[in-house]
Amino acid sequence: VLFDPQLLVGGEWGTGKTHLLCDVTQDRIGRGQATVLVLAKNFQGSVVAEICARIEAGRTAIEVFDRLEELANKTGERAVVIVDGVNEGRRREWRDAVTALQALIADRPGIGLIVSCRTPFEPIAIEQNDLQKFHRVTHLGFDDQEFDAQAVFFQYYDLPLPEVPLLDREFSRPLTLKLICQSLKNL
Repeated sequence: VLFDPQLLVGGEWGTGKTHLLCDVTQDRIGRGQATVLVLAKNFQGSVVAEICARIEAGRTAIEVFDRLEELANKTGERAVVIVDGVNEGRRREWRDAVTALQALIADRPGIGLIVSCRTPFEPIAIEQNDLQKFHRVTHLGFDDQEFDAQAVFFQYYDLPLPEVPLLDREFSRPLTLKLICQSLKNL
């Protein structure tokens, strides 16, 4: 988003897209950078208007985005609007909302838009024309780092490491490791 103001983060379920975006948000806010994080599942109806009302009550979307642009110009850092899990909200509403958000940042170079969507729902959750405007990255979870991830998770939950490493691809997903460790911890 430093160079391309529109980013689509894709990936299969449980790979850590939400966690990644929350970490990015927390880091940016900690450095005083204007950042808005929206969990799509929590919004319905007039999505963009509802989001903007929570940012600054009584302001229109244009006014809110003008303010974000002002903040970006003041700090010299791009403001970022992050929308997580557009596949988890009402599809028609979020398809329209992504279109509206892209229009709101189109003439505001100081604002970036990051949207996450679970693979393979991108073409269902986002209009085809809108998809083409995004730079895309795929979050792979712990792919090729399964052993290290297992060691960290088992240590965190104070569990002995399995005698045989868990080699199935499912164990590259943070959510799978978390659920397994929580289940084992409760035994």
